[in-house]
Amino acid sequence: MSAASCVMTRHASARCTEMGLTEHDVEVALEAAEITYPSPPEYGPGRNITVAGRLAVVHNGSTIITVLWHARSGR
Repeated sequence: MSAASCVMTRHASARCTEMGLTEHDVEVALEAAEITYPSPPEYGPGRNITVAGRLAVVHNGSTIITVLWHARSGR
């Protein structure tokens, strides 16, 4: 997924602010993806989670929906 081709939702932008991240941090995470896997269907169709380092980015290919801390248990 190319971060340059994505739009960030207001929610994702707000999460970045809460987490002390910049949009550039999210772009770097998407470009350095360690793994991308489908989001559970109950969270919406066509969503994927891309993990890189400490971040997990939920997106649908064209829109960044939210940003989470990547943790082995819990978020």
